[in-house]
Amino acid sequence: MFETTPWLSAIIWLPLLAALVLFSIRGSQEHVAQNARLVAFWASFVTFLISVYLTFIFNPQEDGLQFQEVLEFTPAFQMAYRLGVDGLSLPFILLSTFMTVLAVLSSWSILMPYVREYMALFLVMESFAVGIFASTDLLLFYIFFEGLLIPLFFVIGIWGGEDRIRAALKFFLYTIAGSAFFLIAVLYVNTQVSTFDMVQISQYFFSENVQKWLWMGFFVAFAVKIPLWPFHTWLPEAHVEAPTAGSVILAALLLKAGAYGFLRLCLPFFPDACVFFQPLVLFLSVVGLVGGSLGALAQQDFKRLIAYSSIAHMAIALFGIAAMTQESLQGAVFQLLSHGVLSAGLFLCGGMAYERFHTRDLSFYGGLTSKMPVYACFLFILTVGTLGLPGTCGFVGEFLIVVGAFKSYPIWTTFAALGLVLTAVYSLSFYGRMILGPSHGSLHAQKDLCQKEIFLLAPLIVTVLLFGIYPQPLLNLSRGVLETTLRQMEKKMSGKPKDLSQEKQLSGARTFPNV
Repeated sequence: MFETTPWLSAIIWLPLLAALVLFSIRGSQEHVAQNARLVAFWASFVTFLISVYLTFIFNPQEDGLQFQEVLEFTPAFQMAYRLGVDGLSLPFILLSTFMTVLAVLSSWSILMPYVREYMALFLVMESFAVGIFASTDLLLFYIFFEGLLIPLFFVIGIWGGEDRIRAALKFFLYTIAGSAFFLIAVLYVNTQVSTFDMVQISQYFFSENVQKWLWMGFFVAFAVKIPLWPFHTWLPEAHVEAPTAGSVILAALLLKAGAYGFLRLCLPFFPDACVFFQPLVLFLSVVGLVGGSLGALAQQDFKRLIAYSSIAHMAIALFGIAAMTQESLQGAVFQLLSHGVLSAGLFLCGGMAYERFHTRDLSFYGGLTSKMPVYACFLFILTVGTLGLPGTCGFVGEFLIVVGAFKSYPIWTTFAALGLVLTAVYSLSFYGRMILGPSHGSLHAQKDLCQKEIFLLAPLIVTVLLFGIYPQPLLNLSRGVLETTLRQMEKKMSGKPKDLSQEKQLSGARTFPNV
């Protein structure tokens, strides 16, 4: 049953259809590669335009899901195809489609084997990423959540650096091991509620002990994806060995899926467990923020430095989620989106430097401000956005998180704020070593950014400045759904069943009122 035109299905399945079309291309290797790039670009670009259209017709004042699609497959096993978006999921869909266009364009002129297969995998990743954020069925969410790992595994393992096989295997084993606990928890939820519908599950009262066990199953999978300390060790290696476009998708989409899982599933499903484990998550977030910042400060490889900075920035986002106030949750969502843009820009800048100088060693660089002024200007905006300078999108999320969390947890927030100071230290150190200082003779002959590279980075720069100055559209999108989530949590915690007989009565229910 489709309430409207199935736009969400179009966004999910159009890239997959284009990936299949790629394998119908025949001709010489050069002909196949060129046409594969064209098909991948137009498929990703049309998908992006559809997501932009949905953003314009989306009504942020309307409660509940919009653009819903429901197809019942096997009612006996509660399996269904359920899609829908609200003010929380729509921005992440827009981010996914936007980043896929940039990933395809960034690989346009790079010489590599198997271009058709490479582009096809990125289109598959786009479909799975959009599926994660558009799913309103828990089993469908799990399928997309795990499916995203497979194409990214092949991208790292085939087109990565010298140690790509080890990095790809470590990435895959870490994430799939965490997801095993997630699958067990998902199946147990279904045995209790007799549905995979997220809306209906969010209305169900789990006992506090059951919530704790289920929360831990969900937590491991999401913590590995973020990644949260101490589950983070796979990320630096994966980023270092992945091609530039792979790093863009990894930082902008895969890491966001874990944090989105906390917001979409853990908070409304298990409010008592979220409160019980809140000190643990706050502690791990602060450790991840400080540890990631110190790790970034110690790096000589600029790609590994950006990877550690991602650990720190994802930790502050999770800190905002764990604080569970209206401001901190909105700040966390904004932080996730801004980090997706900033990290993508930094990895693209790093890839452009590597194409010219064939090294990631920061000690090799210096003095680029006089040789590549446009590059230095773009990198400066991305760097100050990363450290959270007012006027950039990086400031808005961090500010809201600190303000929202300080009201309830001043001590934890003080430690987090000290960790944010370290982000400024490593960011400025990175820019100073990369751009300023004495220049090397080997850098003299290199040209500044070409038109294609400027065209690739310009949308990111505009986004960083635009939402840093005027963040209200994004904040308006997520405000309503986050307020509803907090009210729902409070209602479930205050009105939970008082005795086992009532719990058993609820557990036997097969039908639920529509929301």
